[in-house]
Amino acid sequence: MTQVKLDIINHNVREDWKQAVHQWLDNQYGDRIVRAELHLDEATPHIHAYLVPLDERGKLNCRGLFGGREKRA
Repeated sequence: MTQVKLDIINHNVREDWKQAVHQWLDNQYGDRIVRAELHLDEATPHIHAYLVPLDERGKLNCRGLFGGREKRA
């Protein structure tokens, strides 16, 4: 397979993955997502997502959104 064909396949797979991640972020966090960007600067492509941690009352509450130390363990 030529490099061009491989690049096209990889690009299509990456685009499908990127869309799936964006859909998951939207389903999980909705309009709390401020920005999500694809990073290709390392061996494994990854997405950095930035969100405002609002709780159900609309208050900034990171602990309420992600849990406290017990959930990080």
